[in-house]
Amino acid sequence: MTPLLTLAFVAGMVAPVNPCGFALLPAWITHTLDDPSSHGAPAPIRVLRAMRAGAALSLGFAGTLALAGLLISAGARWIIQAAPALGFAIGIVLLLLGAAMLAGRSLSLRLPRIPGRATEGLTTTRMVGFGVGYAAASMSCTFGVLLAVIA
Repeated sequence: MTPLLTLAFVAGMVAPVNPCGFALLPAWITHTLDDPSSHGAPAPIRVLRAMRAGAALSLGFAGTLALAGLLISAGARWIIQAAPALGFAIGIVLLLLGAAMLAGRSLSLRLPRIPGRATEGLTTTRMVGFGVGYAAASMSCTFGVLLAVIA
């Protein structure tokens, strides 16, 4: 393997387990394991559903990071110059949100429901969406690694 390919491979392996997004990993595992449609299903069916959920999450995660990489490499170089300020701003926002939660405030986000989709259990669309959210949360920690690979 060439050194550049090795760097890209290692960066891809480190991206999901960074401190910023790692907190979402137990949420995904719990959500996947507690799928109501899998209760009482045979083991092969549960394994296939878990593999589908993992593939959908990976698609959302990798797709988000790939899109960010394409946008940066296609000419959004101002992001590279603004990366330190963006990282600082994201850190301040996370610090303020954490302080608000420690003060007992409850923060919630209402998202529109996807029409025609089940509200219970795992759906591929929900898992892809979770992957996108996971990547967005991870972006503040992986942005430097992503820029190093792109540069």
